Amino acid sequence: MILTNEIEISITNRNRTYYKNKGYETIGDKITVDLKDLNPNSKVFIDVVCDICLNKKKITYFDYLKSFSSGGYYACSGICSKDKVEATNRIKYGTDYPLQSEKKMNEL
Repeated sequence: MILTNEIEISITNRNRTYYKNKGYETIGDKITVDLKDLNPNSKVFIDVVCDICLNKKKITYFDYLKSFSSGGYYACSGICSKDKVEATNRIKYGTDYPLQSEKKMNEL
């Protein structure tokens, strides 16, 4: 879960048009934007909470979206991400690890 609602970002020539098209006044070096308007490829750090262990962490917006898009929830690194991988494998293959699946073994 994301804790950050707004973020201050630096305006550069590379992102000026993007935020101008979103309706932001891009005069100056920095602006505050809503997180929903942040570029999906942004490497800005945001505050998040792991949806499994509830630990707070700072990660890039890009990394959060990458984790969230595979499974619909954020799992921090370590045991939580391992649990998420195993849960996904159980859905896809019916086992914790793909090579435990008869279907996957027959593909090899």
